[in-house]
Amino acid sequence: EGDFIARLSPQFELGAEGKGLLLNALYRADGRRYLRFTELNSISHYASAGMRAGLSEKTKLEAKEVFTYTKESLEAVETGIQAGRGGILSNTVSLMAEQAVGRKTSLAANFSDSVLRFDSPSAIDSRTSSTGIKGIYKMRETLSLNANYAFTLFHFDRSDNDFETHSLLAGFTQHPSPGLDIDISGGAVYTQKRATRDWIGEAKIRKAAERSSLPISMSISTHS
Repeated sequence: EGDFIARLSPQFELGAEGKGLLLNALYRADGRRYLRFTELNSISHYASAGMRAGLSEKTKLEAKEVFTYTKESLEAVETGIQAGRGGILSNTVSLMAEQAVGRKTSLAANFSDSVLRFDSPSAIDSRTSSTGIKGIYKMRETLSLNANYAFTLFHFDRSDNDFETHSLLAGFTQHPSPGLDIDISGGAVYTQKRATRDWIGEAKIRKAAERSSLPISMSISTHS
């Protein structure tokens, strides 16, 4: 049956910029009120804080933390559709460091750690940790080639289904015009415990304006 939903989403954003340093923080509340099915009324919370620093002409550092609490399963990270409603807390911390090693070449290392906690005792909490390294070769101002390796560990509470993956991707990034980025990449992901290999391809387009951006992405994968 249909219903009328009233939605209110106030948002607060702070930012500061200094010599070689950019700081930002954001908080958003998302309230939903149903006219008939009032038991579905809920308020979601989203908060993030980030930092970008240029330690030198050749060294960059980025850090970000994202927190989400919601009862809408599709708003939480990698949960999918849940059979029952309940609170879902997700928290992700990510770090990235990039070092130029030549006039056209740079190396980047990244780490991320994400946890999912469910209010429902029947759901299984999880933790995902990933670390990787990326090589970037700048062919010209608007085009660069890149190769990326990542190791990811998936851990599930009250379960023996933990597994690890190794991924190797290669591709290119193009900047055909100011504010427009195009990323094309492809490669393989190997799941160690299941001894399976997936071939994947990804395409991302991002158009940025002064105070907004429009990302578009597509991915294709095959299993073997």
